[in-house]
Amino acid sequence: PDYHIIADDDTLPYKGGPYVAHGVTSDGVAVVAWYDASEKRLVYSYNTAQQTPVHGGAWQTNARVIDEDFAGWYVDLTVDKNDGIHIAYYSSSSGDLKYAYLQNYSANHTVVTVDSYLSVGTQITINTREESGHIVPYISYFQSAFTQTPSSVRVAWLPSGVGTAGADVK
Repeated sequence: PDYHIIADDDTLPYKGGPYVAHGVTSDGVAVVAWYDASEKRLVYSYNTAQQTPVHGGAWQTNARVIDEDFAGWYVDLTVDKNDGIHIAYYSSSSGDLKYAYLQNYSANHTVVTVDSYLSVGTQITINTREESGHIVPYISYFQSAFTQTPSSVRVAWLPSGVGTAGADVK
């Protein structure tokens, strides 16, 4: 009886899909990113009152589109030690690995393309680590264009950390 339906075939305006990732901030705010298969887009939402079971509810009210045009496959999400939200996902329309960052659960997001060489970005995992006072996101992924080669599994990271001007992804 104590569960939430964030999105399904009946929720509006955001529907469910096969790819979903979730996390929790240090103060207990639940966050989730999912692929809305009906509209072919990546959606993000949060809920500050998880104690009450809901169907849609706050999840739909707080939801926003992160990216569109078949974006959001293989999504993964992590919350860093400073409550920053990091989302990695595959955009199947362009074949790109993408990354979205929110400074906190209700902040505006920034999206960048991490890798666009051939077909990249499936089987994604994202983690963060503090290095020299900065939060550095690490994204591991499978590059299907190099199947059965030493280059098929890749790692991308932002050496200078998030929120750093002129940062380049490695």
